[in-house]
Amino acid sequence: MEMLGHRGAFAAFIAKSLKDEDFVLVDVGCGGGIDGTWRVFGDHLAAVGFDPNIDEVERLQRAETSKKINYKAAFVGVPAENPISIRRGGRLPNSRNPWNRFAVNRTMSIMAEQIKNFSPTEKVEINAWPQAKLTEPDRLFLPDYLDQIGFGSVDFIKIDIDSDDYDVLQSLEESLSNRRILGLCAEVNFYGSDDPTEHTFHNTDRFMRKNGFDLFGLTTRSYSAAALPHRYELRMPAQSIAGRPYQGDALYLRDVGSEEWSKSAPSFGPEKLLKLAALFSLFGLPDCAAQVLVTYRIRLQPLINVDAGLDLLVAETDLGASTGMSYKELMAAFEANRDIFYPGNSSNAPAAGMVQSVAPAHPPAPAMTRLHPRRIARALLSRIAPRN
Repeated sequence: MEMLGHRGAFAAFIAKSLKDEDFVLVDVGCGGGIDGTWRVFGDHLAAVGFDPNIDEVERLQRAETSKKINYKAAFVGVPAENPISIRRGGRLPNSRNPWNRFAVNRTMSIMAEQIKNFSPTEKVEINAWPQAKLTEPDRLFLPDYLDQIGFGSVDFIKIDIDSDDYDVLQSLEESLSNRRILGLCAEVNFYGSDDPTEHTFHNTDRFMRKNGFDLFGLTTRSYSAAALPHRYELRMPAQSIAGRPYQGDALYLRDVGSEEWSKSAPSFGPEKLLKLAALFSLFGLPDCAAQVLVTYRIRLQPLINVDAGLDLLVAETDLGASTGMSYKELMAAFEANRDIFYPGNSSNAPAAGMVQSVAPAHPPAPAMTRLHPRRIARALLSRIAPRN
């Protein structure tokens, strides 16, 4: 998950405040292991990860030190007799796929003999899973398995399986409410048709909004055509520095200010609310985390010092980091329309109470690209693309 990783003091503060509940994570497509960011929850992290790569799952389970975190070798999907599969009618989950025309596909073909000699872990790192030792093709139906292992409540789900992702997402429709799921991150495709059963971003977005979630983050990975390749972002065949948007990660969370949330909020206890705030923080959205604390202050105050939590969130913002302000100080400055909230020199900032358009004195610096965790393969640098 490209957006995850903003691990600050606030999430640790929340993790220590949990008493009766664990943070429950489901990772569908866990090659490489669950993201280390989740470890902030310590002994309060319970997780299950799925991947069809048998060697990789066995490696992850051997290395795992927590009894609350388990991995299962399985293809997660939907049985043929399920209405979701019937609606798709045997059609592929992705149509109009340009992959075969991409530079990365051609490079992988050139490297085919090299890749055969890679270890199972190295194959995972470059996403060459078709050449790995895979489990039986029978599809595991996720809602039934979650019941089987006692995950009646789930906090966050990640889906990234490069195939039937949208089928798996649809299979969770009842679980989104029944298990009081707080957030979900899915890999989405920016290609495809208007078929409502395909694994596309527009279908994913419509489905999640229908079920009371809002989009809080979206990344894109671009791939260049083999007809005129651009440089790769990594020293390995992966996304390019330019090209057409092909895939990305879409982050959906519960919006405490929405009408949909207000209808279901009473079923979410205070520890669930704290975990939602922690999720916002971990995904680089401290402002949204603050909204949780401010909106539900009365319900949360018995568990945490809300003001202390707000101060920690301020420290995760650029203004907080540069000024050292507390939450109360920052909000007072905002209400006074202080110039610190505007770009450029203070003399260019509008006076209090004035509303005007303020142009930045300098063009914003380009954002740093966050790389797909499963495609970061430091151990392969010299083998795949040795330096000249």
